[in-house]
Amino acid sequence: MSKPLLRILLFVALLFTVILNEKAYVNAQTTNQEALINRVIEVTKGLNQDALRVFSDDINSTSYQSEAFLRLSQQVGVDGFTDAQIAQYYTLYCVFYATNGVSNPITNNDARFQNITMPEWLRTTNWKHKTNIGPCGIATLMNGTKETSIRTTFTATNNNGWFGVMCNAEGQVVALELFDNILTGTWPQEIVLLASDGPFSTGAGNLEILDLYGNEFLSNGGDSSWMSDLGSNMTTIIVEATGFSGDIPLLSDNLINFNIKNAYYTGGLIDDNFVFSSQLNYLNLDGNILNASIPSALSQLPDLEYVYMSDNFLIGDLSPLQGSPVIKEFWADGNPGLTGPLFSWLGNMTTLASLSLAYNNLTGSIPTEFGNLLEMKQMWLQYNSLVGSVPTELGKLAKLRHLELEENAFTGFVLPPICEKTESPFATLQTLGADCFDNNFFCPCCSCCNITECVAGVNRLQPTQ
Repeated sequence: MSKPLLRILLFVALLFTVILNEKAYVNAQTTNQEALINRVIEVTKGLNQDALRVFSDDINSTSYQSEAFLRLSQQVGVDGFTDAQIAQYYTLYCVFYATNGVSNPITNNDARFQNITMPEWLRTTNWKHKTNIGPCGIATLMNGTKETSIRTTFTATNNNGWFGVMCNAEGQVVALELFDNILTGTWPQEIVLLASDGPFSTGAGNLEILDLYGNEFLSNGGDSSWMSDLGSNMTTIIVEATGFSGDIPLLSDNLINFNIKNAYYTGGLIDDNFVFSSQLNYLNLDGNILNASIPSALSQLPDLEYVYMSDNFLIGDLSPLQGSPVIKEFWADGNPGLTGPLFSWLGNMTTLASLSLAYNNLTGSIPTEFGNLLEMKQMWLQYNSLVGSVPTELGKLAKLRHLELEENAFTGFVLPPICEKTESPFATLQTLGADCFDNNFFCPCCSCCNITECVAGVNRLQPTQ
């Protein structure tokens, strides 16, 4: 081998070694890595600082915190960043490197992930390759030794910054909308650094909305306690159809929307976690494994209008709902452990417009007081153990469009005050389902006569061609 060629090979090997062992300094814009690490630790209130200290001692560390710091250090003008900017970049990069192409117990136990490269985020605009575009759409330009920041946009519909990051006029993150984006890994606790106030507030955020809907392979490591520290401006948390599990956390007093539908929560459905939720309006717990009774604290919430608790292995009865002031929709079907009667006081919940209690083990009869539910539009009571006659008072419900009663043990007749609602020219009651073929029950005006017909949308009252 010639000496020139040998020199070239030795140089390439040396360069490769430097790249591997000095990765923290590749493309770094800071002049002092150690000082920047210490600044990040201070600005972020020491949250998970051990991971950063490990990186300081071992630049080959692969924690998401070390990856986040590396990307922060590569930002144009980083040494001139404010504390809030340092916290903002670092927090968002923690989100990215904790959830982008990272395995977790969910993916490890899913055959679809065997022998493949872990999928990365579906949309990553400005997250990965830009070092001069800020999360909120701030471009940093270099004019010789002078740095100039240009604010391109700071609105809640920002399209010039990083995908899914929405900011206010002060450059604070107000919303993180990463729904349906193939996030994996484990959601990082560092998100609390974007809180408007509280023990971890840094000025980097004024967080109001966190939307992670549809990231089915994203885990929270069984811990949602960080949700309690997202600040008093947090209004909306959506983790529907994710791999989040564990206990429902203490909900903050300004939270309006809380949606964990079709996740894997197994606990936390207790009064203590709702006692401060005075502004809660929308609560969706459908499709978890909560195995608990309905918290009575829900009946004390003055703004709670929409409650969904279906398919949750609920136990007990409906008594904790007594006194609920403004509930419009209450769905708790598919809970065989939900027993007891349809209490007469349910007729005092006059704001109710939609009631779904199908596939439970409710007993007793339909109270005549249900005739007071003048806002009612749809009611599902099928597949229970209800008895007695169908009260004629239901004929007072002028807005009722859908009523299903099949697979119960009703007796007697469905009388004219109800049947008239199914007749032309108005036919306001468009679906009426019951056990038409039961020898002890007669329904001359039912549109469907068993669970199969009702599910299929059969309408016996519609003339055939």
